[in-house]
Amino acid sequence: MLSCTGLGSLPAAPSAQPCGPIVLRFALVLAMSALLTCGNVTAAAAPPTHEQAANPHRRVLEVGHVRVVVEPWQQGVSIFCDGIPISTGSNMVVTTPPWTPHFYLGPDQAAVAGATVAEVEGGLRLTMRHRGRHDAFLAEDVITVTAGRVERVLTGEFTPEEGEALIQWRVASLAPTPIMGRGFRATYPQREPHVGTVPVVAISGDVEPSTVANRFETLEFDTRIGPVRLTVDAPHALICYDFRMNKWADPARPFFWVGDTGTRFRKGTPLRYRFLFELPPPAAATEERAVEHKLTVNTHPAAQTFPLDEPPVLIPRPKEVTCTARDFELGPRGVTVDRALPAFIPADDHPAHGPALVLAEFLRKRVVLKEGGAERLQFRIVPADASRSEEWYKLSVSSDGIELGAQSTAGFFHAVHTLQQLFAERPDGNAIFRGAEVQDWPSLPFRGIHLFSGGRGPETHLRLIEHLLGPLKLNHLVFQCEYIRWDAAPEIHHPRYGMPKDDVRKILAACRRLGIEVTPLVMSLGHCDWMFIHNQNLDLAEDPEAKWAYCVTNPRTYEFIYAIYAEALELFQPKWFHIGHDEFTERGRVPYRESSRPYTAEELFLMDTQRHHEWFAERGVRVMMWGDMLLGPGEAPDAAHAKSVESARRKRDALPKDILIADWHYVTTTPENYRNLEVFRDAGFTPIAATWYRPANITNFARAAYDRGALGLLQTTWAGYSLDPESFERELHQYAAYVLAAEAAWNADNPPSPDEYPAGTFFLDLMGMSALPPANRRGWTADLATATNYDLAAHDAAGWFGLGPDHDLRSVRAGNVRLGGVKFCLSAGAAEGTARGVLFRSRLTRDEALPTQMTFRLEGPTDTLALLLVSGFAAATGEDVGTLSATWDDGTTAELVLRYGEHVFAWNDLNAAPAAPIVWRGRSSSGELAALRAVIWNLPPKSSRLKSLTLHSAAGAGGLLLLGITGLEHAQP
Repeated sequence: MLSCTGLGSLPAAPSAQPCGPIVLRFALVLAMSALLTCGNVTAAAAPPTHEQAANPHRRVLEVGHVRVVVEPWQQGVSIFCDGIPISTGSNMVVTTPPWTPHFYLGPDQAAVAGATVAEVEGGLRLTMRHRGRHDAFLAEDVITVTAGRVERVLTGEFTPEEGEALIQWRVASLAPTPIMGRGFRATYPQREPHVGTVPVVAISGDVEPSTVANRFETLEFDTRIGPVRLTVDAPHALICYDFRMNKWADPARPFFWVGDTGTRFRKGTPLRYRFLFELPPPAAATEERAVEHKLTVNTHPAAQTFPLDEPPVLIPRPKEVTCTARDFELGPRGVTVDRALPAFIPADDHPAHGPALVLAEFLRKRVVLKEGGAERLQFRIVPADASRSEEWYKLSVSSDGIELGAQSTAGFFHAVHTLQQLFAERPDGNAIFRGAEVQDWPSLPFRGIHLFSGGRGPETHLRLIEHLLGPLKLNHLVFQCEYIRWDAAPEIHHPRYGMPKDDVRKILAACRRLGIEVTPLVMSLGHCDWMFIHNQNLDLAEDPEAKWAYCVTNPRTYEFIYAIYAEALELFQPKWFHIGHDEFTERGRVPYRESSRPYTAEELFLMDTQRHHEWFAERGVRVMMWGDMLLGPGEAPDAAHAKSVESARRKRDALPKDILIADWHYVTTTPENYRNLEVFRDAGFTPIAATWYRPANITNFARAAYDRGALGLLQTTWAGYSLDPESFERELHQYAAYVLAAEAAWNADNPPSPDEYPAGTFFLDLMGMSALPPANRRGWTADLATATNYDLAAHDAAGWFGLGPDHDLRSVRAGNVRLGGVKFCLSAGAAEGTARGVLFRSRLTRDEALPTQMTFRLEGPTDTLALLLVSGFAAATGEDVGTLSATWDDGTTAELVLRYGEHVFAWNDLNAAPAAPIVWRGRSSSGELAALRAVIWNLPPKSSRLKSLTLHSAAGAGGLLLLGITGLEHAQP
């Protein structure tokens, strides 16, 4: 559900996986993998390894210190030198101008699986063959790896006699880490070379001002590991530009785009490209350097506390809130109290009945309750006021009591969820609700999440509903569920994706309990690969080879799908039903069947949509559908998939106006550029702004929805067809985006800054996933002053990892500081007030004077260690970057392997991570976001005292920088 328009701005294109409105959008999900995780291939020139045999869709070529990894589509071809990523993905799109449908997205799985690897003099050669749809595009791709060199030659042709194709080939995605802040030199055929410096921070989202070099012959970088030279031989103009702020950019995967942004070719004009990467020699071997320091340890009765000295965090932000010091005391946790729960739960017909039960359950998990003290907690029905939102509520918390007022069940739910966020615990052990006066209401009436069913049980869905959707005041779930185990079609049951109906009923019950409306989504017309699982129902496919769209002119199509729709209506009992209908002509031939050929694709679309509308209207259900096929080129910033503006207008004019349009657009642009909402509104439809995970896409589209009178916002999730623990962990960033979407929808008239909003931190806290939950704990802090060797404030251009004073962490202050509720002792740096840390040697910080290992002798009762630890640069996700070892008085030891993307992150990498929650956020002098994390290590139970802690650097790319060590005892009862 993602458009591919605009030279040089094509997103990572569609995944080979099937996906609802996912085809191009899912590509960007996969593109979010930060950097490739490399397997270990030790042979310099050898037949396929066990790793390759186990994964036919991955080829690894390793010659000396150079490693090339070839994977399908999103990951593509990546190049590593001495373990440092040089380019983190190369892929291509061969399409029909202006961008759809596609002939080929590659390398595809067949190309990688069928690739051959042969030994050549001094290295290895991989040959891959690309075959496009109906053999319209054929190409040979040869990658040769020798000592310090990677050569790639692609020759291809368009085979049809008529028409033409367009190729966009991202030859390289240059990793910023080795090149940012470093010099470069570009040479050109007919003009003088250009010399410059690669910017540390992106300056623009547009191609022209962010261009490093265009129409170049060679491009040389003075990288942090030595000179890298790219030589090209191609008849077409190639470009290198900074993609980090592009409207398609993924904040978690920054890179510089290198390649052909769009060349047209036809039969008789074959393609030929040659690229040569010349890489630095291997790094010289260095000796390990281990040192030891005895640290001063200071004990603290409140080493960790609830952050009660700060205003409470309320998500979403209330429209009007005043915090007071008049907290409502519940009493000690675990002790029976008689004044938290009212003497009655309102009757079933009272709008506060359900919310009161939710509040009671919340309290029972935190304090022991008995009935009594009704005068202290009251639910009051406020007289209806037409000037207020139906979801308006008020909340008053003081030492005298708690009052929740609303005029609807929804309002009482909102009041309860806000009250829950006011819960805290004082250091004296007393549980409280913090004093506050709140009046609040939403900016948009529809605030929804779209996600998939799944065949691994409903537990992850239930956690999201209980801990996120309800507390965030979201009121709608669009549940994509074509893979439910339908009784009407047992032949298409999917062993992984198929969700039993009993699991669906549990999800529906959880939503009803929290006042969340559920709309089922079962794809129709296009994205119908679910119908053709196990090669079933191919007689219903418009193009049996594509297995994408069903045949509108085959009566049995509707016998099949209406049997499933009827089953879905019985199960969900919905007000709305989402029928999909996006990207209908994206794959396959339409029209293709003989019965369909008298009609155009536009006519088939209208016939099918009108038939569905009539069928659902007869059953009292409104239709919801995606909007991209109703928009023409130029009517939206992306996802405008009608053949022309005229075709889009005819479809809009012909369709019933009570269809609810889920208007999806995933690019980052300004609110005024989402004029598509106005197009739908002027045509008589009610649109909903459908967003994805890009922060500015969420906030700006929400603002546009408010300004243009749209019904609301729908946050979509494209993380595969099954929400299960594996996909949840893999795509955590998508689920963390729910927090920002809820905030932006509730406050669409004043959305937050997308860069500064800590959605990931809030997500981990709400889900109870943070390794650092709020608590009151005794403990100690270690003074690192005798061990520190590196200032956070750069003195000159060589400081702060060679990035200079504009990009350092001078805003981190020294002293005894409390970060994220935990006390740390930060040593003083050379500049007044700034901090200093312990830097370890790495592949990008090669100073041999730096230690590779440091042992800290310290003593103190310790159940949990919190280490303030960052790296100077990003590394490959999953890469081992170091090891923590603990030793106790009795001689026993324990070890924790530190992995990038799990425990350790670069100082400017703000991705959410349960094991390393962010405890400080700030900015460098140049304005870039920065963060410090506490790596949390829950130690095994010991009766003896901790004696020492050893940190060993694995000489990874980034370099470990340790700022503080704090030991915590178990939480006080």
